[in-house]
Amino acid sequence: MKPIIQLINVSRRVTYTGSVFELRNINMTVYPNEIVLLLGRTGSGKTSIFHIIAGFDKPDSGSVYVCGYNVIEKGFSWVLAECVSYMPQKPLLIPGLTVRENVIYATKGKSDGSEIVESVGEQLGLTSIMDKKVSILSGGEQRLASLLVALARNKPILLLDEPTIFLDAERRSYVIQFVASLKRERTVLIATHDPAVLKIADRIYVVEDGKVSETSRHEILRSLYAENEDGES
Repeated sequence: MKPIIQLINVSRRVTYTGSVFELRNINMTVYPNEIVLLLGRTGSGKTSIFHIIAGFDKPDSGSVYVCGYNVIEKGFSWVLAECVSYMPQKPLLIPGLTVRENVIYATKGKSDGSEIVESVGEQLGLTSIMDKKVSILSGGEQRLASLLVALARNKPILLLDEPTIFLDAERRSYVIQFVASLKRERTVLIATHDPAVLKIADRIYVVEDGKVSETSRHEILRSLYAENEDGES
C-alpha cells in the first residue's frame, strides 16, 4: 500500500513564543484510513509538523509528500483544495457569522453541515449552535464548530490539532468515539497531549524536543504510569 503522507528527513527551524527550536530529521509515514497520533507536550513541535504537511510552512531540508504529490512543489493552496481538511488549535472561524454560515463559506457553498448534524449533531452538541454567531460561543463550542467545518470540507486527510481541549468529559468522549469512526472514510492525524485519545490510534508518534519517534500504546501507558508513580513517591 502506498503512503498517503510521507515526511523524509524533514528539518525546519521554528520560532515559538519567542523561542527558537528545530525540527530535526523528521521521518513519518501514514497510510490511507489510519488514525495516527502525534503525541507531545505543548510546544514540542506537533503543530509545526501539521503546518508542514498542509503546506503552510516549507521545510529547510527534506521532502514532504501528500496524496502522492510533492507538497513543496504544489503549495498549500493545492493541498487544502485537494487533499487536506485542517482543524487548527485556534479556530479559524469568522466571529460575525453563524456556525452554519462558516461552513457554507469554508466549503464554497457545497455544504451547510446539515448532513453531519443530522447524524451526530445531538451527541456532539452541534444541533443547538448551528445558527448562533461564533462570537457568542464558548471555547468548547468553538472547538466543535471548527471540527464541523473541517468535516464538511470532506477531504481524504483530516488534521485535528488538539480536538478535545475545552470540552467537558461527556463531549470529549463523544468526539473521540466519532473520530474513531472516521477511519472508514478518511485518514486522520491527531496532534494531542490527551492520553484519552490513545485508545483509537492505529499508530503513535511521540514528538519531543524537535524529534519524532514511533512508539506503541503499551510504551506510552507504561511511561504515564511511571510518571504517576514518581509523582506520588
